[in-house]
Order: sequence, then C-alpha cells, then structure tokens
Amino acid sequence: MQSIRRGDTGPAVAEVRAVLTALGMLTGPGPGDAGQVYDGECELAVRAFQQRRGLTVDGVVGAETYRAVTEARWRLGDRVLQYAVAHPMVGDDVAALQVRLLEMGYDAG
Repeated sequence: MQSIRRGDTGPAVAEVRAVLTALGMLTGPGPGDAGQVYDGECELAVRAFQQRRGLTVDGVVGAETYRAVTEARWRLGDRVLQYAVAHPMVGDDVAALQVRLLEMGYDAG
C-alpha cells in the first residue's frame, strides 16, 4: 500500500476521510468538495487518531494506520461476527464483543 500524505487525492483518501468523519474526528466535506483531498484538516484528524490508537504520530496514513482506520470503521451490530480460525475477524466491533463477553464472565481469549 502507498502511504497517503497531505495533498494526495483519490478513493483511498475519501475512505479515510469517511471513517474519520464517522468517528467525529473530522467534519464532512464542504459544498463543492468531493471529499477526496488529504488536506491540513484531514492530517490533523489522522494525527489525533494515531495518538488515540497508540500509533506513531506522523500524520501519514501508512499500512499500520490504514489497518487501524479499517478496524475502527466497525461498530458492534454493523456486521455478522463469526469465529473462523483460518480468517479471524478484527475490528472495533470484535473488541467490543470481547469486552462484553468478559463482563459476563466468559474468557474471550
């Protein structure tokens, strides 16, 4: 994966912006803005996201940050979760389910 930096454009930038907007870390695109530009506001939101997640804070969406953004898009109930040894599911929804199971006395591993 190519790193995403300030000034970059395209669908990958739009995807990152959409997740950060859904998390409340970024405002939606303005009128006439396609939402596909990695601008200063987006960079600040990425830096805040990286800091919250304990990632290297550099404002660049590299492989590690992109993976964390992808995992952050899921909320419990957004998709059907299933246990598959060969293809384990990851995401914030999986972490939330594990916390709930632990609270109920089940060891989620």
